[in-house]
Amino acid sequence: MKVAEGLRSDKATFLPNKDGSFKVEVDMGRPIGPKGERWIRILANDEGKACNAFPCNP
Repeated sequence: MKVAEGLRSDKATFLPNKDGSFKVEVDMGRPIGPKGERWIRILANDEGKACNAFPCNP
């Protein structure tokens, strides 16, 4: 749920990796993680499929 919201956000920053995959970092604007993290980091493969996502702080 939060992954889809993050990917649609205007605040999403897409950062390429050297292997063709990329990560997306988004400030969700509210606490989303168990320790109050406000950002979500989404890791996607070179086809754009989300492989992993987790809350973080920048």
